[in-house]
Amino acid sequence: MIVVAWLYNTNGMASWCWEAAHGLAEAGEDVLLVCRPGQELPGRPAVQVLTFEPPPELSASTKMHALLGSISTRPGPFLPLLHATIVKSGRIPRVYLLNQSDLISTDVAVPQFVAGWANPPTLAAYLRSIGSHAGWWPSKALVRSALNCIGWYRKDWRAYRRSSGVLAVSRGLAQSIARQGCRVAVVHPGTALSPAAMDERTSTGPVRLMAAALNLDDPRKGIRLILRALKRITTRNVTLTLVGQASERLREQAKRLPFEVSFTGALTRSAVTDLMTRHDIFLFASRLDDWGYVLVEALAAGLWVIAPNQSPFDDIVGEAGDLFTPGPVQSLAACIERAVAHWQPNCRTTAVNRARSHFSRQAFAAQLCKAMSSASCEN
Repeated sequence: MIVVAWLYNTNGMASWCWEAAHGLAEAGEDVLLVCRPGQELPGRPAVQVLTFEPPPELSASTKMHALLGSISTRPGPFLPLLHATIVKSGRIPRVYLLNQSDLISTDVAVPQFVAGWANPPTLAAYLRSIGSHAGWWPSKALVRSALNCIGWYRKDWRAYRRSSGVLAVSRGLAQSIARQGCRVAVVHPGTALSPAAMDERTSTGPVRLMAAALNLDDPRKGIRLILRALKRITTRNVTLTLVGQASERLREQAKRLPFEVSFTGALTRSAVTDLMTRHDIFLFASRLDDWGYVLVEALAAGLWVIAPNQSPFDDIVGEAGDLFTPGPVQSLAACIERAVAHWQPNCRTTAVNRARSHFSRQAFAAQLCKAMSSASCEN
């Protein structure tokens, strides 16, 4: 039995666990998905589900003790207790797939694979994320964020070295981990692709551009960079749709563009996917994402993707889009201009084929099985 342990309900990790469990089950594997009681699932599970309450954290005598505890690499009792619970029920785990590094435990004599996300996996890179969580003004939040980043850096590398293998989401991350002598495989996260979203369409008239973010004003998402780049392009044969919450200031900035711009406000995931099928090019300028599920969904809907030329986005886009140099607005503007000029209906086929072959649930499961098999052969 393959056990997929899902502890925290963050978006990327939740999708990873759900799709891994269902992809492996569809491939004929015996799978058990573990989650917290009351965990909100993204759909009706087609695999066995075990609800398991992690043990409570040890009470700290002081707040400082609790803060310093966040940088500890000592494994908690989660996996040994989970393993004992599963064995007691009469089932025998063959391998554990874990969505976060602090679940790895050498006290359980079963192969354990851990998903690798943060790239580059250097302390400096981890520390650079502090400001995005707490800002840079001296505060308790800044101290907590700094200790948390240091803690996860230490936990990640401990897990990479002690796991049966790291399932790195991108080639760049895999190369960095391999240079440290750790066993690692590139396993691009996959997702269930809706057949309805992959119907090929033709388009006449303006090329329809689209960008999306939960909060369009969030500087990490790069929407203002996209707007500045669009102001520089010479073509007027385009329209722009912006999905997400937006301030009046951003709306005014967008409306000054010399072509049609529309705002949808916040939409459900299914509504965003449906909207994608009625557009041609997806604009993405975030530089902080460990993965890009939204880019995979855009490809699956037949959109040509424009994204920064950095890991993991270069892994995702491939031949189905264009990459721009992060930073200079001129590079993004030239990239958009080039994509609009060369867009053809057959771009949809290229995008859909890439999504199917590289990032479908079936492709994800195949990569997982290959990684686990390779590690077993080496042992």
